[in-house]
Amino acid sequence: MQGIDAMKENPYNTRQWQGMRKRQLEKEPLCRMCKDMGRVTVATVADHKIPWRTGKSEDEKSELFHSENNLQSLCATCHSGLKRMQDNVDDEQMIDIDGTMVSGGVAWSVDKEEVKVMEKVTVVYGPPGSGKTTHVRKNMNRGDVVVDYDSLYAALSGMELHDKPANLQVLIYKVRQAIYKEIEWNKDNLLHVWIITGGAKKRDREKLVKRFDAGSVLVMATLNECFTRLKKDKTRIGGWKASKEMVEKWFKMYER
Repeated sequence: MQGIDAMKENPYNTRQWQGMRKRQLEKEPLCRMCKDMGRVTVATVADHKIPWRTGKSEDEKSELFHSENNLQSLCATCHSGLKRMQDNVDDEQMIDIDGTMVSGGVAWSVDKEEVKVMEKVTVVYGPPGSGKTTHVRKNMNRGDVVVDYDSLYAALSGMELHDKPANLQVLIYKVRQAIYKEIEWNKDNLLHVWIITGGAKKRDREKLVKRFDAGSVLVMATLNECFTRLKKDKTRIGGWKASKEMVEKWFKMYER
């Protein structure tokens, strides 16, 4: 079991948690709450039935977090909507209850192999500062593929995250397209692919969903929540004014 010191950091970033999540989703591949409502939906989240943050001590928090008997499988919609209301616990991100599209997310068979195939690609979208990367890190497994425009820029330019030299824009776009083609050709050999994008325009995100037969998750936060997070983010280049303009532009363009 992880020591209680791990609870002071992010316990979701540990190998022990990744193993627990994997075992839970293999044991219970369909959403428990959807099943109770007569629906059959692929689960993507290993949820703590009793929120571990409610523990009164570090030992109790650690026990609640690491107990596999305290886990249940949920889809992203139930985890972010109904379960969050039940728990009444604030989290660092909010996923819109309408944000999980059924394409690639609903299974009409309980066959585990079919469920795994339908989960191959997830498009994660939302405004700057909403917590898209955090959502992916919490739900991904070691060996998954994450396609993120900001990270590609940093990797190929050698600059800090969010520092994007304009002369490299065309190159980064072509590299991302090449990665997309590779995913299309070799999707069956990959564990899971997460595509992080802004996705304000409905046609843009639906194009990705259709291309990869993917599911999609909207990671949403209010305008002020995005502002607050971006003010604290020291990796943002161009200062607060540039970050504020990006968020405002996303909300103006957003199409449900």
